[in-house]
Amino acid sequence: MKTLDSLAEKIETGRFERWSDIDDLFACTIIIPNLSYEENVIKFLKTTFCEVHLKRRGTTLKAPDVFRFDSTRFIGKLISREGDENNPIFNIKFEIQIRTAFEHAWIAATHPLIYKSEKIDWKRYRLAAQLKAVVEQMDMLVMGFDQASEFISENAWPEVEAKQTIIEQIKNAFLKNQLPKELEPKDWTRFSDNIYNMLIATNEAQEMNPIKRHRYVKAGLKIIIKELDELKPPQVPISISLVQLIFGILSKHKFLKPPLGGYIPIITNELLIFYPSVKVFEKSFLFEN
Repeated sequence: MKTLDSLAEKIETGRFERWSDIDDLFACTIIIPNLSYEENVIKFLKTTFCEVHLKRRGTTLKAPDVFRFDSTRFIGKLISREGDENNPIFNIKFEIQIRTAFEHAWIAATHPLIYKSEKIDWKRYRLAAQLKAVVEQMDMLVMGFDQASEFISENAWPEVEAKQTIIEQIKNAFLKNQLPKELEPKDWTRFSDNIYNMLIATNEAQEMNPIKRHRYVKAGLKIIIKELDELKPPQVPISISLVQLIFGILSKHKFLKPPLGGYIPIITNELLIFYPSVKVFEKSFLFEN
């Protein structure tokens, strides 16, 4: 809600003829991860409120060397209900700005320094514009993330290669129907991180250099795939998670044994039924406060 001081300053700009011209007595912001989300937000706003005006980013005249606020703004009203058409609340216009996360950070950081300051300083305006240019560049890079990453020179790093191998081999197990669809991870990146951390938690791996760790991870994966080859699909338990299943297989073959450095396994009654070998791990996640 606009404060009285802010409202007075807005009227004093000389841009308004009447109260009804002021469209941001109430204003709010929707923050989106990147610009690809904007159309869905606009669609939602158009179906939720009565659209008065939509001012999209990039529709105002702006020189190519100028960098300033340019977020999409939706001006709307509440949709009146039957019998409430004469209620004045449904005539109040409000503004919803749609900003990317980077845009919001820029506004939150610079607005108080530039527009709420006692100073008029060319250097301050210049710096704010430079920061906005960086924001536009970051939004552009995020939108073309995959394409832009192609221009990055790649360096070999065994940990990344090991995690890629984890994803490739476990995905292949799903493609070959060795694993039921119910166990497929929601987030493959997080899954590969978790399995990698599990595999290198042994005392032997903790003391290895990155290249030897990669080989160690591949040895663990070989055990997992061999066990899945021997199991028939109906024998694969779905009452435990895929991470638990892998932990059970590795403990059964004594690839994992206590103590584990920096890794707390999730040992449930179901896991103990299928893989009693996990009993040797005294430390596990506690399902209590």
